[in-house]
Amino acid sequence: MTSDRGVRGALPADADDVGRLQAALWADAFAADLPEAVLAQCTPAAFSAAWRTSLSDPPSPGHVLWLAHEGSTVVGLSAVGPSDDPDLHNAAEILVMGVDVDHRERGHGSRLLAASVEQARTLSAALLVAWVPFSQETVRAFLQGAGFAPDGARRTRVVDPQGRTLGEARMVAQLSSTDTTP
Repeated sequence: MTSDRGVRGALPADADDVGRLQAALWADAFAADLPEAVLAQCTPAAFSAAWRTSLSDPPSPGHVLWLAHEGSTVVGLSAVGPSDDPDLHNAAEILVMGVDVDHRERGHGSRLLAASVEQARTLSAALLVAWVPFSQETVRAFLQGAGFAPDGARRTRVVDPQGRTLGEARMVAQLSSTDTTP
């Protein structure tokens, strides 16, 4: 039997599907964390426009957007690129990752994570990092189950003009040995 589930690289033509998915993911994941006015700006059209630009002209050759699908329906995403964390060297970062609520627990997250790890290895990264909002316990548990661990780094993002913030913790997975003995 052939599975209709898989992961593939995104194309500019996928921007509308990705925009719809990301808007739904943000509404679900950040309802308690982001002000209503900020969430109101997280529309399918806004995300689609941003993805259309990014997919047509990626920030770097190392930036890739992976899509999980069931048949022809896009049900998950994972964007990976070089990490810009100043205290890390030779690291790649999962910039965004999520699976549609109605399609979870079907292996999509694991397939997206595997594709993200392979992209990090393509970049010759020794580490793969993900910044996880403090409130996202399910995401943290998923990543820990896959070998990620918090490294103690934290950051705060300002999420609206009134100065409301969102705290995040960095999780790291070792991809290659740092042993340099000959």
